[in-house]
Amino acid sequence: MAGAASATGGAASATAGAGGASAAGTQPMKGVAFDSTSGSCADLARLGVSWYYNWSTTTKCTGVEYVPQIWGDWTVLSWVPMPAKAVANGAKALLGFNEPDGTGQANMTVAEALKLWPSFDQPGVLLGSPAVAGEGWLPDFMTGVAAQNLRVDFIAVHWYGWDPGTCNDTSQLEAKIKWAEQWQRPIWITEWSCRLQAVDVVNKFYTDALAMFKNHPLVQRYAWFLSRSASDPTDSDFNNSTLLDTNGNPTTLGNEYIAAPSLR
Repeated sequence: MAGAASATGGAASATAGAGGASAAGTQPMKGVAFDSTSGSCADLARLGVSWYYNWSTTTKCTGVEYVPQIWGDWTVLSWVPMPAKAVANGAKALLGFNEPDGTGQANMTVAEALKLWPSFDQPGVLLGSPAVAGEGWLPDFMTGVAAQNLRVDFIAVHWYGWDPGTCNDTSQLEAKIKWAEQWQRPIWITEWSCRLQAVDVVNKFYTDALAMFKNHPLVQRYAWFLSRSASDPTDSDFNNSTLLDTNGNPTTLGNEYIAAPSLR
C-alpha cells in the first residue's frame, strides 16, 4: 500500500531507540510505517520505535534510524532518486520497490525490476527485496537474483487482514512468514495491519503476533501500518488499527505498541 502522495521521507543515523521498552539486545526490531502527512516526528519517540520508513528517501525527523525506500522505477518516475542518492546521507539499509506486483503501486514486471537491481548494490548498505502484496511475483524475482548473482540481504513482506476473521488469530500472518522463509534470509515485515476489525481483536492480534515471532527467528524487524489515523480517506478502513489518534494520543493498540520491545 501507501502510494507516492503519502510519502515525504531522508536518512538519519541509526540509533538504538527512542523510548518505550527495550528487549535484551541491541538490534532494531519495532518500527513503524510512518505517514508524515498526518503524523509528526514526535510520534516516533512516543511510540518508542527503533527505526521507521515512509515510502520515500528523505525525512525531516532525526534521532531514530530512517530506512529509505526506492518506491518505483526511477527511469519513469522523476521524483524517485537512484539508490546511490537515496543512501548518500548514511543510511545503513535500503528497501526495494513498493508492491511491484500491484497496478496501483510500483507496478513493475520482474524483468524490469531485475534490470534496475544492480544499481541497488551500494557498499555497506543492507538491501531489502521488493515488498510484495501477493506471492506470485517474488519467487520469479529471487530466481533471477540467483541466476544473475545479484544481492538481496533480507526479504521485505506485506500482510493485511483484509476480511472479517482474518485477525482472529495469527495463522495467516504466520503462513506468510513461512512462505518468506524459503529464501533463508532475515525477514522484515514492513507493512502489516487489520482492516475493518474491532479494536479488541486488533489489540489481541498484535500481542499474539509478537509471541508468534519468537518461533520464527528470521523475523528481524517489523513496521505497523499506520502511525496515526490516516489523512488519506482510502486508508480510513484502518483507523481501528492506528497507533495514535489524530491528536497524537495513544490508542488502545498504541499503548500495547509503546510497551513492546524496540530492540531484539
